[in-house]
Amino acid sequence: FEQVNSNRPLRKSFDRSFIIAPAPPSSQAAIHGWKCLIISDQLTIRQYNGSDAWKPEPDATPAPVALVAPIPGALPPTAIAPVAAPAVVATPASNTGVAAQQVPMPGISPEQHAKAIELQGRTGLTYPYAVQCLSAVGWDIQAGITLVEQERANIPADAWQQPPAQF
Repeated sequence: FEQVNSNRPLRKSFDRSFIIAPAPPSSQAAIHGWKCLIISDQLTIRQYNGSDAWKPEPDATPAPVALVAPIPGALPPTAIAPVAAPAVVATPASNTGVAAQQVPMPGISPEQHAKAIELQGRTGLTYPYAVQCLSAVGWDIQAGITLVEQERANIPADAWQQPPAQF
């Protein structure tokens, strides 16, 4: 939807989440024929960031690899199935202060991934929250830092990186 602000309209998006549960037999919902009832209804209004997230992703199946000519006396070739990369690969701490190499989230470009890693290192946000923050400000790192500072009190505890355990 569009919201009029001064001279120019602002485009916004919204998300709506319902939490439902089975209706107890004696509840008004069950009496009126409903099999469930709404426990929570949450409406979130956010910055518009397009509809690319809803586009189907291309098939991620790797193309077959051509085999070289067999070597006499060698074992016969076998098919090797690709192994999915883990979400986080442990590496030594980098100059950004991030203690792990994060695999990019689906649907973001390498440049956006690099910006999310930078914001993560500069603010202490977890990677998913860094991506969410940057998508809300048009992938501008300085605007992301400003938004984090302005909203620090409203950011949930699970959005922050946990310090490493001390042994």
